[in-house]
Amino acid sequence: MDLKFIPLDDVKNLAKRLCTLTRDVSFPLTHSAALNVVSAMIGYRNYNTLRAQHQSPRPLINPEVKLEPSDNLTSFLNKVFTLNETFQKNMQSVFLPAYCIHQIEDAKNLTTKSLDSLGRKYILVDAEGKSELEIYNSIISDPVRTVGQGFSQVEMTLMERDIVIVLVGVSRANFTRKADFVRGLVKVLDDAHFDNKIPKGNMVFIDYSSFLEKSWNDIGIYFAVTGPSYYMT
Repeated sequence: MDLKFIPLDDVKNLAKRLCTLTRDVSFPLTHSAALNVVSAMIGYRNYNTLRAQHQSPRPLINPEVKLEPSDNLTSFLNKVFTLNETFQKNMQSVFLPAYCIHQIEDAKNLTTKSLDSLGRKYILVDAEGKSELEIYNSIISDPVRTVGQGFSQVEMTLMERDIVIVLVGVSRANFTRKADFVRGLVKVLDDAHFDNKIPKGNMVFIDYSSFLEKSWNDIGIYFAVTGPSYYMT
């Protein structure tokens, strides 16, 4: 019997029933654990794998097509954005380093062009000179009054909306502990996988390479990084 085509809603109902049936045993199952058990029973590695198979992946770029500079970046972004769906990798944030203001502008223009090609909606925020709260309010639709509220709203945006947040020049923002700010955002995407969740959003940071170099121990592990020689002429 091939069980791999059971509807996703039925899997969730089976997991709820399994939670109920094991409620009185010594070690009751959480809902996340039950989802993984049911997924394994019907032939998947875990619930993330099952759910990815039930979602329509974004089309991959044809590797045989000759690429222009913007197409190189399009291909790179597309691969990163689909890593989790295709290969169960949770790398969902990109850092595009630059060495001067002209490369910052070029990377910004190429990124928006690439996202348009991929059919991805995006929010572009120039962070230079902005406070942490101003950056959050530039991302969300309804302004908030505190940094904590702003972070929560951005977290919700990343988890629930199919959107790419592009932050440019965080290193030139008007607050301290910028690496902590970046780390907090990218960990929203990274930590979600511990709860068997696949965020709908992605993040792209465009900034000076010196910022990434100085902050590498804090944020480097969370990023897919490609340099100007790859995505610019």
